[in-house]
Amino acid sequence: MSTSLENHSPPCPNDLWKDLRQQMTPPAKKTMLLWLGIAASLLLLIGFSWVLTGLLKSPDVRLTSLSYDVSGDREKIQDALHSRGFHLKLLPPVPGAHHEVELMGLVFEEERARLYYECCDEPVLVVVGRQGQDVVASLDPDPGTVAFTIRKQIDQLELSAFSHHQPNEVLALIQ
Repeated sequence: MSTSLENHSPPCPNDLWKDLRQQMTPPAKKTMLLWLGIAASLLLLIGFSWVLTGLLKSPDVRLTSLSYDVSGDREKIQDALHSRGFHLKLLPPVPGAHHEVELMGLVFEEERARLYYECCDEPVLVVVGRQGQDVVASLDPDPGTVAFTIRKQIDQLELSAFSHHQPNEVLALIQ
């Protein structure tokens, strides 16, 4: 039948054929703009979710520190604590434990010390002060930024741990 139509129908005028082709194929400019719009939307969505995730995971600014009085080395941190009268034993993390704990550093204040840990990539702040002293008086963390606050007493010392993440495993490493 198509052969019959080809043989018996008059040829399509060039102008009509050109118009039909333009209508059937999308212009490259419109296609390019469509893809650019999709790419920009994806970048905005990814960027927004990255920022939102960072905001949800990062603790209150008062719970982070960029410069430590003593960084990372557990023995050096323990010696520094002892020199200031905070007689604590800092245990090394248990290899293969459920939580990945890392001691990041120590910052001294007038009457207390701040131990900074990471547990499962979440920051954990442990404030150490003497018993009877309000160890967390000037911290006043925003309840929306800290999911867990746990206190522990060791001899004459009081410890308070703050984190988005359950800090029990971190406190277990401090004796």
